[in-house]
Amino acid sequence: MISLLPSFSETIVTTSPATEIAGRFKRVTAETVQWDQEFKLPQNKIFYGYVQETHFQIAARNMRLFSFNPLVLGKIEATKNGSILFLRYQLFVLTRILVLFWTVFLLIASTLLFLYQDDYWYSLGTLLLLILLHLVVRANFQLQVKPTQQAISSLLGR
Repeated sequence: MISLLPSFSETIVTTSPATEIAGRFKRVTAETVQWDQEFKLPQNKIFYGYVQETHFQIAARNMRLFSFNPLVLGKIEATKNGSILFLRYQLFVLTRILVLFWTVFLLIASTLLFLYQDDYWYSLGTLLLLILLHLVVRANFQLQVKPTQQAISSLLGR
């Protein structure tokens, strides 16, 4: 199924126990940001978010906030030979809302232009703008997924 918003899923099988994996993520993750204070994270942390024993929600720490930085939702399942990590990379909530707003706005504008204008080029131009918007969102999201994947892989020793 094709999704309107970009996302990416991956499954990682490791021989390390689930408690060790959760511990590794806890050591490199700064707890959630206090928004009423300055945006400062410890320099030795590569992620921010929260980590529990069986699940986590983290994002890569950048020097500046970036709208297309993926939010990683992870689930850790213990097995008899190690553990399995189920990772889902997705856009942050506000970015998703913004993309959906502009999608709906441009679809409505294109429909109205099609119905009330004699020249259909305006409607087609609006649809092309919508396609461009989604191409830019997907491309930027994919650019930001790769460094986050590499950070998680290096953390797990892969």
